[in-house]
This record gives sequence, structure tokens and C-alpha cells, in this order.
Amino acid sequence: MDIFVGWCFMLAAFSIGSVLPISTTELSTTSTPEHVPGKVNNLKTTVTTSSSLGLSWTASTSDVPFTQYIVFTSKGGECLKAVYILCPPNDSIYASADCNSVMAGATATYDECHGDMSYNVTDLDSNTDYVVSVAAAANFTIGENSTLKEKTHIGNPSAPKDFNASVNNESSVTLSWTPAVHRGGPTTYIITVEEETRLNSNIFEEARNISVRGFNASSLVIGDLRSYWKYTFNIIAETPAGRSEDVFLSSAILTKESAPGKVEDLWIDAIPDNLTAVNVTFTCPIEAERHGVILYYTLSYVAQETHEEAFVIENRQGYNISSGLGDCSFTSFVSITPNVNYVFSVVAHDSFTGAEQKEVFFGNPGEPGEVTTFTMTSTTSTSITLSWQPPRLHNGFILGYVLYVHTEDGACQQAVNIVCTDCQSDGTFRAEDKKCHSYRNASIQRPGYESQTSYAVTSLMSYTNYTVTVAAVNNATVGDTTTLTYQTEMGVPATPTIFSAAVINESAVYVTWMPPGHKSGPTIYTISVLEAAGRKGKEFDLIRNVLVKGYTSDHVAIGDLLSSWRYKFSITASTSEGSSPVLDTASTSVTKGSVPGQVRNLTVSSLPGNFTAVNLTWECPNERERNGFIKNYTIKCSDPGTPTVVYGHYEPEDPCTTHTAILPVRPENNYTFTVFANAMYAGRPGVSYVFYAVAGKPPPKTTTDIFINTAAQDKHSTDTFFTVSFNKSTLLDSTNGNIIEAGFIVMQKSETSSGPGNVTSWNTWMNWYRWKKAGYKGSYRPTPEHYLIQGRRRRGASTENDDALTSFLVGSDGSCDNKQDQFCNGPLEPETVYKVMAVACTNAGCTSTKPFGHFRTSSRGTGKDMTPWIAFGVTATVLLCTIISFVVYMKVIQPARKLKSYSEGHHLALSDRNEHVVNPKRVHPYKKV
Repeated sequence: MDIFVGWCFMLAAFSIGSVLPISTTELSTTSTPEHVPGKVNNLKTTVTTSSSLGLSWTASTSDVPFTQYIVFTSKGGECLKAVYILCPPNDSIYASADCNSVMAGATATYDECHGDMSYNVTDLDSNTDYVVSVAAAANFTIGENSTLKEKTHIGNPSAPKDFNASVNNESSVTLSWTPAVHRGGPTTYIITVEEETRLNSNIFEEARNISVRGFNASSLVIGDLRSYWKYTFNIIAETPAGRSEDVFLSSAILTKESAPGKVEDLWIDAIPDNLTAVNVTFTCPIEAERHGVILYYTLSYVAQETHEEAFVIENRQGYNISSGLGDCSFTSFVSITPNVNYVFSVVAHDSFTGAEQKEVFFGNPGEPGEVTTFTMTSTTSTSITLSWQPPRLHNGFILGYVLYVHTEDGACQQAVNIVCTDCQSDGTFRAEDKKCHSYRNASIQRPGYESQTSYAVTSLMSYTNYTVTVAAVNNATVGDTTTLTYQTEMGVPATPTIFSAAVINESAVYVTWMPPGHKSGPTIYTISVLEAAGRKGKEFDLIRNVLVKGYTSDHVAIGDLLSSWRYKFSITASTSEGSSPVLDTASTSVTKGSVPGQVRNLTVSSLPGNFTAVNLTWECPNERERNGFIKNYTIKCSDPGTPTVVYGHYEPEDPCTTHTAILPVRPENNYTFTVFANAMYAGRPGVSYVFYAVAGKPPPKTTTDIFINTAAQDKHSTDTFFTVSFNKSTLLDSTNGNIIEAGFIVMQKSETSSGPGNVTSWNTWMNWYRWKKAGYKGSYRPTPEHYLIQGRRRRGASTENDDALTSFLVGSDGSCDNKQDQFCNGPLEPETVYKVMAVACTNAGCTSTKPFGHFRTSSRGTGKDMTPWIAFGVTATVLLCTIISFVVYMKVIQPARKLKSYSEGHHLALSDRNEHVVNPKRVHPYKKV
């Protein structure tokens, strides 16, 4: 790890106590003057390098004179150097007693000293924090200091020192060095390893570079070197700014000895016409594997009496062959027994015993033995790599091998002839035909006595048991087989086939498939359920995956689906090694329909100005709850008398906009509406809140709707009253609600009135007594409470021939002078023209006609006697009731009795239809007039 050194630069003024006066002639102890020079201004760095700092400042604005500047440079709390710059005319200088170095800077001019000053501090360490202080001084007094801190840049590192190497063993050395005195920045050491090109050539070439980070690193172990080989090393230090010079070892080093490798080119050559001796030739190990100074070689050999077993009968101990000086090729004459097979062995020796090299000689070829160390070295899902060594008993020249692969049922899956391409001079390769599914050939180089042979069997099926046999083939015949049983690794399965989906019901689908043709391992099928994002959209969303375990599985029922909804399905087969490609169903599946859900946002609202109908609005069920194609809607009302309504007719289905239906209601009744969405099945009911149909004011009527023309009524007037004929049914029109009050307002021709707005105003209208007291000004109400509402005749009212036409005698009551708090139909003034207004009220308010008529009372004493007319009216009414009763009896009651006698047990029931009138709380007018 690098540790960076910080430089801090301060521009400071030092007190006289820390400063020693030094004169160009002698030391002085003159006392401190009364005034101290001012502090310099604007101290800053102008340029920074790895070894210098450029400074600038301006003179103090103080009036105190000064004769020099002093620049102090410190690092880590220690003053390294002080530089004084003289300002004429005084040549006295000051330096800190604690500084390691004191030196004089160039003399500045007067203008420079009292203007803009600059100075370059040099000979600094790179990547170091410094403190620089600058102060003005006058003779023996230093002014206040100005200080700054600055760090030098990273610089080129200095080279490490004391670079050495020590040998650990035959393959590693340890390098050591001493880091540079100063750290120039983040440091990396780069070691170059140079290796001798050939043994004892003393020519080296770069083999590799190794980097070691950290300024304080001082050693490195380098391994993986050749045994008994020369190496040299060099090292450099590197920072981001550059590199140091190379440092080399003073001399090359030599790794330690180890066991030599095998000898090369071991041959056993027969001697023509000599069956009792052979020539054994070989060369020393290659340079890189000698691993030391070869001192001698050991040659030994064993003989084999039969093909089945080996038995050492000659040269059990072997004998030594001197290496000689600079000689690397050797030949030995060896005596043998005729018609015997031999195995020869040669071993090189330095300080250690080397590796053995073997070769065979066949005086009597025969069947080779079984191969040895037959193992599986690696396997995949489709291949297996096998390894073996030649038979211990060759019994001839090994020309190659035959390899057979069988499946569990015994069938030969493939045969491989592995032929030595450079052994044909030793004989002809012959192998028997096993009638395998496939054949292939492979080649190898001449196998040594114990050489390893490897072969990768390919084109196998995953997760399958195989039996492999291998046999050596020599120049005589095929040897005994060696058998190995193994299983290939699991593989990625193939894609299932014949994938389809069949709808079971409104929420389930049955999915089937055909498993892959081969089992590649423990298999899991993943069925992805893709649901349409909308009823009509083309997008589908993955909502879940259904896992089915077992290679032989071929179906699954998938439930919890939406009704009448589109689905797609896909399938993959998976093992721990991966998944097959995805297979999709060929078409989209639509689940069956079911009962639709409730309609949404069902609301009931009034229609402005209409009190006999309501506005019913709703939206179709949630898209995922329609459960079919919505064809229409059924609307039911809580009023038993209201028929069921079928709303709409949609093909192929409701587009699902907001629906509106106008339905009739009777004011002042409670209603509840139920709406059903209808698809294949009637939907679940959507019920509205209880809606109260409010009453409205009675529908406005014109005077001609209510009153009979004035000419037809003038004949019924006297000097104190007149008769008003009107249509009672029209006045009591209950379309907008039950009529709870009705009557008339009377006024003289010159008066006007707008009529009452509500029942309270009507019940507190001016009565006859107050009207009279007011001098007949304004209007008054002659009709009592609930006039025309309770169905009984009131004084002053008469009925014409038609029930709908009614007459009212205005001013017919002569006893109203004592009825101050009551409505009374008091007498009118003679020879006066009057107007009337008809008034009808519901709970919602009252409506009035415009003033009507030109009713004139006669002169006093000349009024007509209305008694005969009244008597005639009463008589006519009684006669009319008698006629109506007779007609009802003959047309209804008598036929009903006859019908009853014809069929026992069946009756014709008569019922009276009663009009129910809701009477609000009675308002008692004139409690106190």
C-alpha cells in the first residue's frame, strides 16, 4: 500500500524570538524596533510540479518599512529551508534557527519588493505536502506571516536498491529489494524474468513480467521455474508519472537439481543372423528435462516365458552405463534367449533417480493381454472420454485398439477401430465385425510401453447407460477385452409434440402433449398459461406456470380460469441441464360461458322538471366478469304494477358504453330497480339504492284549462256573490304528486296577485275578514282548508251535470264577520268587478293560474234569487245518482250473480279501486291573526 506524503506551504511571519539575525558582516543584537512590518497579501501558488512550487504575493499595505522577505518551507512540522530575499538598501537577513537550510535568494528591486513578488521554491520531493510561509522583515524584526499549504505533483520514482535473488529449490527463487527513500506516488514494482535459451548457453530471453503493487513491497517468490536452469531478473519502480531506471542482478542464478526425465529414442534392434543378442540404443533426456548433470544410466530387462505371465529370468538388477563427457547417444549389446519376449528399461541418474523409459522385444508373438487402467476421465450428455494404457503383456507389436459401445439391451451402438498409423511396418491391423449400428476409424501414434491412450466416444444419447469394451490389437491377433459401464450426463430434452388444449367448462382447460422421444433426465414440464389482456385485444399476458413432474406425464387440467375468456398455452420440457424450445398450442382456447357478474355503477336520478320518470344508468359488468357475450339487459322495478323491461339487443355483444333508460314512476313513492346482464345465462342482479320519487308542483294550467268562460257564468251572480264554474279534474291533476290543497283567490279587477308559492303561504293567505279590514285591497282566499280534497261538498260549492265541472259561489257566506282567524266565503261588494285565480298545491309547492274573469256583482237589492236554482241543482243531483245506481245493478251485479250460480266454487269478486291520497301534516293557519 502506498503512503502519500503531504506538503504544506505556509506564508507566515515569525516572531523575533524564533529568528536569529545574521549580517553580512557580523551577528547583531540590536533591539526590536517599535513597529513591525505588515503582513504580505495574496500569497498563492502559480505553478506546481513534482519538485517545485511557484509562489506569488503582493506587498503589505502597511506604512512600516521593510528590508527583505523570508520564505520558509516546511514538511511534517519540520522547517526544511528558509530563503531570504533582500530589498535595498539594507542587507540584514534573518533565518529560522530551526531550519535545516538557509540560503539567500536573488536580490529584488524596490519596485518588485513593493509591488508584485514571485519566487520558485525548488528541490522539493514529489507527491509531498508542504507549508510555505512568507513574511516581510525590517532589520531585526519579522512581520506577520502569510501561510499556504500545497502538495507537489506525482513524480518519476527513484530506483529500488539492494536487489538480490536466493534459490529456494528446483523450481522457485526469492527476490528482495529495498524501496527508494522517497515515495513519488502510487508505486508498482515490475520484475522481468529472463530464462536461458538453451542449457549452458548463457543467452537469456524474457519469459514473463510480474507486477507487485505498493511502495513498501520488498520481496517476491517466483515459482514454476525449470529445474537446474539459469535465470536472471531485473526490477523497475513505476508511478503514474513514469518509471525509474532498471536495476539488474549482479549475476544469473541456477535452480537446484531434481529427478531427470525419460530417455529418448529407446530402440531394441535385432542383429541379423544372431538370435542370442540385440542392440539397445537410446539418447539422453531432452535439455529441459535433464534437471541436473546426468551421471549414469541404468539398463535392465525382464523376460516372459509364456503369453499369460511375466517372469524375470535375466538381468534382474540391471547394469550401469556411464554418461560420458558431452556424449548423448548410447548403444549397448545385450544377450538374450531365443523365442522369448522381453521388456527393456532405461533410467537416467543425476543426484536423483529419473523416470523410467520402457520398450519391448518380441521373440515369440501371441495374444496381447487386457489393457490396464481403463477409466472414464470425463462425460457429457452426448459423449464420454475414456483413457487406458497398453496391456502389461504385449506379446507382439501393439498396432491399435478396437472399442465397442453397447446399450442396455445389448445392441452394439457403434464400433471404433483405433489404428496406429506409424506401426504398419510391424504388421497388419485386423479386427472382427460386431455388426454395429455404426462404424468409425480413429488414429493414434505408436503407443509406448506404458503410454496413455484417450478417446472420446460421441453421438451418444443423454442420461443413458452404456457398456464399453476395449481390446488391444497386435501383429498376431485381438487381445482380451476390458469392460466399463457408465451413464451419460443429463441433457437438454427435446420439445414435446402434439400439444393441444380442450375446454372442460367455464373455468378449466385440459392440456395434453406427447413426451419427447428420449428421456434426457428427470423431466419437468412447464405449461405457461397466457391470458388475453382484454376481451377483444390481441395481447396476451403470462398469468402463471403450471409444473408437471415426470418424463411420462402427458396431461394436466388447468383450472381457476376466467369464464368466456381467451387463453393460449405453451409447453417446455426441462431437466437440470436446461429447457427445450417452447411449443405453443395451434389455436386459442375460449372457456365456456357462465352467469355474468353484476352491472356496475347502477344509479337512479331525477329528470329535471319531470316528476313522473327517472333516469336509470349503469355500465356493463367488469370485463373479466361478463362471462359471456352480453346480449341485453333485464330491468325490474320494485313496484308490482311496473312491467319487466328487456333493454337492448347487441350483436355479437354489448360494446359496453354507459346505458341509460327512462322509466315511469309515481311521485311520492319509493322505488328499487334491479338490472340483470344477460348472456348465455341471466346475470347476477345489480340492485339500486331505494329511490324516492319526489313530488313537483302541480303542472301549470291556463285559465281556459280550468275555468268556463265568463259569459256562461254571469247569470249566476247577485249583489253579494257570483258563481265560478271550473273543471275539478283539471285543477286536481296529481301528475306531479298528490294534491294536498286547492281553492281560489279572489280580488277586485284593479288588484293583482302572483299566488302562493307553497302550502305554508297558501294556508296563511289573507282571509275575508282581513281583506275587508284592508278596504278590499289585495286578494283573499274564500275557500276553506282541504277544499275539493276530502270529497265532501262545501258550502258555496255546487256540482254541474258532469263530475269534472264544478261551480263555486264566491261570497255566499253571510256570517264571516265573527271569523277573524278562519277562511270564510264572506259577501262581496255590489256593483264591483272581480277576478279569480285557481290554486293547487302538492308537498313540493303550489301553482296558480293567471287572474281570470270579469265577474260583476249587481246593484244592491237587484240580485237574482238563486234559491230555485239551488233546489233544481239538488234535485238533478239526486236523480242522476238514482239513474247511475240502477245502471250499475243491471250491468254488473245481476250478471255476476248469474255467473256464480253456473259454476260452483268460482266467484267473480268485485273490488273498489281506492285512490290513496297522502295528506301531509296539516298546517293550521291563523293561529294568531
